[in-house]
Amino acid sequence: MTSLAQLSRHPLFAGTAPAILSRALEQGAYEKNFAPGQLVRPRENALGLLLAGRAQVTKAAGHAKLRMSELGPGSLLGAATLFGKGQQPTEVRALVSCHVLFFPQSVFEAMLEADFALTKRYLAYLTARIRFLTDRIESIACPASADKLLCHLVQCADEEGVVRIPGGMDVLAQSLGMSRATLYRSLNALEEAGR
Repeated sequence: MTSLAQLSRHPLFAGTAPAILSRALEQGAYEKNFAPGQLVRPRENALGLLLAGRAQVTKAAGHAKLRMSELGPGSLLGAATLFGKGQQPTEVRALVSCHVLFFPQSVFEAMLEADFALTKRYLAYLTARIRFLTDRIESIACPASADKLLCHLVQCADEEGVVRIPGGMDVLAQSLGMSRATLYRSLNALEEAGR
């Protein structure tokens, strides 16, 4: 069971009054486990907090699945679609055993109404997600494979310009929607051009 102290350490909930968090934990929030390979989904429209494990987010692109991101402990699930209607635009699948705390929409909405600072943190989180997705769209939409790869590498580089590729070249190629051979040709083209 998630503790109040554990929840209050999460950046989204830090600063939220303990009474608000306790009420949410006691009146509707629930935990659920997911086995490796299982779809990570709540029973209803809800905000999820990944407490343990790793999950992969994919988006259908024709007959292929485009890898969007990998989530670890502390990641939020369903935040961008919590107050929307219709089918979920992405699929979240457990890579290893996952443990998730879900806040049904009505429970989270009551938390937002009770704590305006939480509302502002939630909006800041959503803004950061919009920026991330806009950057992902830009990297995917580049017409040339080498340009698409370069755009992706620039977006993923840390302060020193280092890019770490979790999952290796196969995962990178899949996330960019290209074959492994095209990925290597693109790397060579970028290197030869001094880019």
